[in-house]
Amino acid sequence: MVARGFVTLLALLVLAPDAAAALPGGRAITVTTSVTPDTHLFADPVHAQIDVVVDPGLLDPDRLRLRVDFAPYEPLVPPTEIRRSVGSLVRIRYSAELRCLHIGCLGPRFATELGAQEAGRPERYAIRFRPVDVLLDRPGSEAELLLRRVFPPVEVIARVNAAGLEAEQQGGALLGYRADLEPPRPTYRVRPEWLAGVLFAAAGLMLLLPLTLGARALHARWRGRREFRRLSPLERALLLVDQASVHHRRQALEALAQVLDDGARPLAASARAVAWDARPPEREPAVELAGRVRDAFSGGDRPA
Repeated sequence: MVARGFVTLLALLVLAPDAAAALPGGRAITVTTSVTPDTHLFADPVHAQIDVVVDPGLLDPDRLRLRVDFAPYEPLVPPTEIRRSVGSLVRIRYSAELRCLHIGCLGPRFATELGAQEAGRPERYAIRFRPVDVLLDRPGSEAELLLRRVFPPVEVIARVNAAGLEAEQQGGALLGYRADLEPPRPTYRVRPEWLAGVLFAAAGLMLLLPLTLGARALHARWRGRREFRRLSPLERALLLVDQASVHHRRQALEALAQVLDDGARPLAASARAVAWDARPPEREPAVELAGRVRDAFSGGDRPA
């Protein structure tokens, strides 16, 4: 931490607005690297930063390019590169948020006589990133390597250590972690029982409408069959002819003839001829005459 504070103080002195026109020692560029925190638990994020200070009077900062490789760590978000003029100098700050979920961020297995059966790993493991390369682009040729700076080491601490393993073997908790193959209990925004009840109620309401309409149609049809319809004079006369006995058949045929006088005189004459024959009218001629009358008035208006 003391060394880090000294680097920060030195950077503030170099980048102050009243800084000299050139970097200390007449250099054209300086590069500093940092990783925070320098010790972390496995899978925790770390912050890597590269500060490049350039004297534009000696070196064109637009032609500078950084080449970095943080493997096995991976960026959580795309790295950022910020360029800012401070006095007569230009500062380029490259920042990256990193995290490693790879087995390579844990220490290798202990090399013992057990060989591949050895399951132990060190609780701490130091990782060094590849050095950062500062390149100078040259038109028409490959970029030139100006300088190379190394990163400070990063120490990764395993989340399960030997003490935790011993506690687990003795029946204790393994640093708060336990493996469970049972799937977790499902959670719902709405309880399934309530949702099923609401859906059944909605289905019942939707079914109630067609049932109501069907019941009303059946009731209307039933009422239509039960209601008595007033017969016309012609229908009453024909019904009387169909149901009259031998003693009343003459009167029934005469009544039919009187109804037919208003619009069908030939049929009326036929009815009277059958009615007032010398012999009592038989049923067959009367029914035949009634059928002819029905056929004659089946497609048109009947006498009222």
